[in-house]
Amino acid sequence: MHFAEQRSLAQTRYAKFVAEGIKAESPWSNLKGQVYLGDEHFVQRMQACMQADKRDDIQIPATQRRPPQLTLQEIEQAAQDRNAAIVMAHATGAYSYQQIASYFGVHFTTVGRIVRGGG
Repeated sequence: MHFAEQRSLAQTRYAKFVAEGIKAESPWSNLKGQVYLGDEHFVQRMQACMQADKRDDIQIPATQRRPPQLTLQEIEQAAQDRNAAIVMAHATGAYSYQQIASYFGVHFTTVGRIVRGGG
């Protein structure tokens, strides 16, 4: 028994455990590069391991072998203006039109128009 020897107490504790988990932030919201769940130090260590192993393992998709991308906020701060930031974000390959649109508060078709050069 993981929560208690007595069945009714175990059920009560399990229900509490589940309820607390429902309120917690999803661990997936911190996913980096489609595979890393950890702080920046952990991600850097894992990237170093990938660099040390020079094999081009076809079992690991290219997007997962790349270092984590800048956040949309970092891209926005580095860009000259909103449209440049949208183009930069799209060029990373890390963000969908919808993700970029949500961040910048525009419709995803606006993102497409900006990326294609139609401003």
